Amino acid sequence: MAGRAADHAMGAAAERAHRDPALQNVILARRFRLNGIDKTLSEVAANAPVFRVDEWTELISTVAEYGVLRFTYRLDPVPDELFPANERELIDANCVEPVSVIILRAGAVIEHVYQDSEMAPLGKVRVTLRDCSEPA
Repeated sequence: MAGRAADHAMGAAAERAHRDPALQNVILARRFRLNGIDKTLSEVAANAPVFRVDEWTELISTVAEYGVLRFTYRLDPVPDELFPANERELIDANCVEPVSVIILRAGAVIEHVYQDSEMAPLGKVRVTLRDCSEPA
């Protein structure tokens, strides 16, 4: 009987953690401390979805290597002005998004790589914690 109660309590706690972004952030920060940057970034990348960001942009992959979490996007069609027009906006977004802040505080780099529909490189934006402290 006690075993069932414990199982139920653990299941309820896991469900709360799944629905609570603040608790998820605490868990992620703890993973960085316990597992290190590369292993934790690999877990983040493995669980990242592929999705359409907007009418031109599709996130096609997320990979982690050597302390860098790299998001690769395909743009179709390619906007007339891509960089540096939105570079600061993208950096600022990473500096306020809770999961990104945890990743950056752990010492990792977030990199956004852009390609056209033929997979030719268009540019990239690298974000470090230092970028977050610079004035816009």
